[in-house]
Amino acid sequence: MKNVKRISLLVLAILFISNVFAQQSPAKWSFTTKQVNDSITDLVLNCKLPSGWHIYSQRTKGTELPIEFKFKKSNAYQRMGGVKEPRYLALYDKYAKDTTRYFQGNVVFHQKINVKTDKDFKVNGTVTFQLCEKGSCIPPEDVNYS
Repeated sequence: MKNVKRISLLVLAILFISNVFAQQSPAKWSFTTKQVNDSITDLVLNCKLPSGWHIYSQRTKGTELPIEFKFKKSNAYQRMGGVKEPRYLALYDKYAKDTTRYFQGNVVFHQKINVKTDKDFKVNGTVTFQLCEKGSCIPPEDVNYS
C-alpha cells in the first residue's frame, strides 16, 4: 500500500512539474518595421508584459539572464549598431551587491538596419529572455522572428 501511495505522489508531482513548464509564456511579442528613408529601416521589437511580470535588460550584470537578440546574417542588410532599449528600471540588491536592470509593461526595442538590396528580403532572428514575477522566474524562452 505504501508503494502505491509513493507512486501516486510521484506521478502527481511529475504531472504538476510538466504542467508548469508547458504553460504558455505571458509575454506577447510583435515584430514590425518602420521605413526611415530609402536605405534605412527601423526594426521594432515589441514585448507586452502583463502586470507584475518583468524581463531583464541587455545591460544587467548580476545573476539575472539578460535579454539577447540574435540576427541571422544576410547580404541584404547590415545592422547599424546594437539593439536600442528604453530606459530600464533599476533596483539595488544589497546581498548580491549589484543593480538589477529590468522592464515592465510594454517594452519596445529598436534595431536600425542599412538595406543593401532592392529586392524583398526577411530579417530572421531569435530573442532569448527570462520572464519573472514576484521573485520567481520561468525558464528562459526563445522566440523566433521573421
